Amino acid sequence: MRNLLSIIGCAVAAFFILTPVQAQNYVPIDPAAKSETGKANASTKNLVTERLGLDLFRTDIKSLAALPADKAAAFPECSPVPSINDVSGSLDYRRTLLSSSAAIKLGIPVVNVSTTGNQMVLVQDYSRTKECLASDNQTRLLYGQTIRTIITIANFDAQANLTLPAIAASATIGGKSNSLQIQILGFSNPQIPIIVSGISGKELNVETYGEFAKIHSELIRLTADAATTPSMTRLGIVTVEEPDNLKSNVVAAFALQQIKDGKSCNDAKANYRQPSEPSANAIDQTYGFVMSTCSSVAPNAEHKAKALDYLQGLKIKYSIL
Repeated sequence: MRNLLSIIGCAVAAFFILTPVQAQNYVPIDPAAKSETGKANASTKNLVTERLGLDLFRTDIKSLAALPADKAAAFPECSPVPSINDVSGSLDYRRTLLSSSAAIKLGIPVVNVSTTGNQMVLVQDYSRTKECLASDNQTRLLYGQTIRTIITIANFDAQANLTLPAIAASATIGGKSNSLQIQILGFSNPQIPIIVSGISGKELNVETYGEFAKIHSELIRLTADAATTPSMTRLGIVTVEEPDNLKSNVVAAFALQQIKDGKSCNDAKANYRQPSEPSANAIDQTYGFVMSTCSSVAPNAEHKAKALDYLQGLKIKYSIL
């Protein structure tokens, strides 16, 4: 068990080494989900987005009941499409949690890993994007390039930690089945299909996580390779967070300050004056993201450093009296 936990710890370290800045809020969609008639039959009006953590969003789909369960919806397009010169710099990072049915309607490939239980799909994007207004003059889309990791998780636990190292540990220790797929959108290089084939389709567990981290690092390196040809691909649809999500963002900032100040998750919840508000869940989520747990354990130096980095020079003042 000690060796197993050591491997998990190394995997977590590798994950955070690869983690760049966070991206804006958008829902990933299939670039090929286009309307043959030129009229979009899905838009932001069909999407409900909730922030679950610093870079984690959950999206549900509504008003598409008439769409066949196994078909992707069509989404609008921009004309003209942003150019390659519109995107540059480091890759942004975000994660989206979807039900299997929502993923299918967004055109995200789903693997059936269980016939029972609550199956969910986690989409992780490392992307460079440019926003544009679609031809319907209402919908805002993101075009660019991304390294997209799609994990179908069987018997999903709503309280689960949704970082990739935690998913790998859950598969190994808790027997939670999953299936991992990688899509490279907007990048072309002869090496990419060979690299991706080494991990795509496998289960993400402690043994394969090291392999995944290495492959992911190689893919990130290839984005700047001279032999890589970039293109602009429609990656997602920009969504607007509800006011309650904005409240959660404020509480998440409070939790980060508490971590930076050396307070445990239990201490932070005791210090927060509105524990019955739904936004208070952001405390658990923030501690889960930074420390992988919400407990009486005080943050260590590494946790404090991460919280300080996410605060980006801000100091959150909150009276606990």
